[in-house]
Amino acid sequence: MWILRSSNKSQGCRKKRSTASEQRTERAQCDEIILHKGFDILLKAFAFFSKSNADWSLEIVGEGEEENLYWQIISTEKLEQRVQICPFTSDIQRHYSAASFFILSSRWEGQPLVLIEAMAHWLPIFSSDIPVARELLSGNGASVMFSNGDVIDMAETMKRMASTEEWTKLSQKAVAFSRDFCVDETCAKWNSVFMGKWFGDNHFFL
Repeated sequence: MWILRSSNKSQGCRKKRSTASEQRTERAQCDEIILHKGFDILLKAFAFFSKSNADWSLEIVGEGEEENLYWQIISTEKLEQRVQICPFTSDIQRHYSAASFFILSSRWEGQPLVLIEAMAHWLPIFSSDIPVARELLSGNGASVMFSNGDVIDMAETMKRMASTEEWTKLSQKAVAFSRDFCVDETCAKWNSVFMGKWFGDNHFFL
């Protein structure tokens, strides 16, 4: 999970592992994860963005075998003081509460439920323009998309989002949109299907 926030307050995260070469991993597997999640794109875009936005930091929640490779990119982009990697936690609300925006940088995804979760925590979204995100977020008024794989477009999107004066409105739209996916709403929709209301009375779709 990627979180962009406008303060450098410590959240108990690691700013850098003491020895980046201690853990040896399968390079091909790590490269696949980084390619999938768009880590390389995100860090390069954030490096570009951070040059003119010194009060913003990037927080990564979650860890894995590929973390050493993450730090190689962070070091190359000279982002050691601007990026934090936090371990898995059951208190994810703490990170959402500290965030200003949520970023989905993936080159491809299945169904990114984390987007709904982030919006339920009042976070506007900016996401790579991939089919599943476009289908989910189109027209919700709480998200902005950048061209998939485009570092410059992603950095420019960060700049626009960081400079907006409508954070409250974006946050309200985000949480309102997420309510369409709450348990009660979802159950009601399924109940309509089972009761024959979704496609009209006496018409079921199986």
